[in-house]
Amino acid sequence: MDRMLTDPARRSVRAVGRIALFAWAGFWAWFLLAHVASEPPAPQPWIGLALVGALSLAAWFRPRLGALGLTAAGVWAAWFFGNTFAVTAITLPAALIAIACWLGAPRSDHASRVAGSGAAR
Repeated sequence: MDRMLTDPARRSVRAVGRIALFAWAGFWAWFLLAHVASEPPAPQPWIGLALVGALSLAAWFRPRLGALGLTAAGVWAAWFFGNTFAVTAITLPAALIAIACWLGAPRSDHASRVAGSGAAR
């Protein structure tokens, strides 16, 4: 049986991470659509929507992969936008969601066997 189902702390962290992920993705989707509506010659906003959607789906269905993707997106944003308060405001939510996704991810079968009693199954 999946180890996540028996670990309430891991389940709680995963639920909080998913709620934050939903809010983060919703904000960026709204922001990109509002940008398109307010500035008609917007440069390819659909790329941003696809990126937010891909990161969100990866973090939802494959939490560890999504955590790596969110971390990479945060590092890229920090590099691209320079050293300002805006960088912190943009990258901190993605970093915190990545930590929650990583910690809340279910254990793999291999990790469960290694962490288990060592008895042959």
